[in-house]
Amino acid sequence: MAEINFGEEVSKIEIENNIKEINDKIFVACLEANREPSEIEIVAITKTHSIATVRNAIDAGLTQFGENRYQELHEKKLSTEKFEKVKWHFVGQIQRNKMARIADEADVICSVDKPEQLDIISKSRHKPKLLIQLSADGDENRGGVVLDKALDLMLYAQNVGPLISGVMMVPPLGQDPRPHFIQAAQFAKDAGLETISMGMSNDYEIAVECGATQLRLGTAIFGTR
Repeated sequence: MAEINFGEEVSKIEIENNIKEINDKIFVACLEANREPSEIEIVAITKTHSIATVRNAIDAGLTQFGENRYQELHEKKLSTEKFEKVKWHFVGQIQRNKMARIADEADVICSVDKPEQLDIISKSRHKPKLLIQLSADGDENRGGVVLDKALDLMLYAQNVGPLISGVMMVPPLGQDPRPHFIQAAQFAKDAGLETISMGMSNDYEIAVECGATQLRLGTAIFGTR
C-alpha cells in the first residue's frame, strides 16, 4: 500500500473563520431561496489533508467528512474512531476491487452508479447510507448514471437489499451548474429521496438556491493545498 503524503496542518482558527464565512453565504442563499439554513449539511472534503487538520476540523464543530480514495478514508477513520458523531463519506469513483472494503468502512457512499456495486454492498454487514451519483453529461470517465437510467438503478437496489437515500451530482466542467442542479433536485423530489448532495467550493451558493441539502466543501474550508 503506497504511503500517503498528507499536506500541512490547517489550524482550528483558520477552519473556524472559513466556516463562519461559508455559513454567512449559506444564510444569504437560503434567504433568497426561501429556505432554512438548518436544511443544509456540510461535508468537509479532506483528501490529501493531514489527520491533524481533520482533528482541528472536528474541534471546530464539523462531523461529516469525505474522501475519494479508500486508503485515506481507512486511515483517517481509524484516527477519529473515538469521535462518535463523526461520519465518513466516500465521494470518489469506485474501483470494483475496493468496493467491499469501502462498503465495510464508509458511513455514506455517495458515488453508486452500477448494479454490481449494489450486489457487493448488499453483502456488507456495515450497511452504509447510499447516494446515486447522477451524470450530467454521460461521460463515463467522470462516473455517474444518466438520469433516464437512475430510476432503474434505484429499483435494482430495492430488489437486492440496500436502499438509496439520495443523489449526488457533479455538473460538467465549464458549464452553468444551475440546470444540472435543478434537474438533480427534481429527480430526488420525484423519487422521494431526502439527500441532495451537490455544490462544491466554487458553486455551493448556487446549489443551495437550487435545492441542495448537502454540500461537499474542501477548498472553502481548508484553503488551497
